[in-house]
Amino acid sequence: MFLTQPLNEREGYLTDRYKKLVELLERYHENIVVRQHPRDKSADYSVFMQDTVGNLWELECCNTISDNHILIGGFSTAQLMPKILDGAEPYLIFVYKLFFDSKELSSTFWKSTETFIYKFRDQYKNKNKVFIPETMEEFKAILEKLL
Repeated sequence: MFLTQPLNEREGYLTDRYKKLVELLERYHENIVVRQHPRDKSADYSVFMQDTVGNLWELECCNTISDNHILIGGFSTAQLMPKILDGAEPYLIFVYKLFFDSKELSSTFWKSTETFIYKFRDQYKNKNKVFIPETMEEFKAILEKLL
């Protein structure tokens, strides 16, 4: 599941990289469901299956998301909810490092985000299910491995 966000609202956002990520995901469109953030108007997601159920995400986490799911997002609290609410441990791929320039990624916000992700990963039984790719090639390799 690809959880979109309006990350273009932050400084240092690289629009072309986001488009490349969406293009890469299109290769796997039959395996990906997009849950589009209401403020996200940055890309056309029509090639993907859409989450049109309209349930609160918290309900989806408790009723649908399992250890076998893959949640892809920049960095969204939605990626954390299955573990917090139901103890499920889906694969988590945080792709925020692919979307911002190095100046922004060295900011206090993103450094603390990375620290938080690692602390959250420590709560997982299998810590190899949490990824923070640094390049598009690394992201592609993770997708190939998981899909």
